[in-house]
Amino acid sequence: MSAVYTAALSAAEMFTSRAIKVLDSRSAAFGEGLMAIEAAEAIASGASMDEAVTAAENMRDRTRLFAALSTLKYLAMSRPGRACRSRLRVPVGN
Repeated sequence: MSAVYTAALSAAEMFTSRAIKVLDSRSAAFGEGLMAIEAAEAIASGASMDEAVTAAENMRDRTRLFAALSTLKYLAMSRPGRACRSRLRVPVGN
């Protein structure tokens, strides 16, 4: 669980008078925005909170991020919990 997700859960608990659902996007990129748009469109169409959450989770499950990097050097040097060397699927050279 990421620190941001944990912080969002803690913040949601502070607003007990509101219906707040925190979702793990499993992403830190464009996919988060797609999930938010999907949930907002569902609510605008009259969906319930649970239906909007399901729509956002379905979008998350259909979203993939592809990137082209000139080097993997900095990914291998990243902090714990990020894309460490053991998670990379290709060898990292100098």
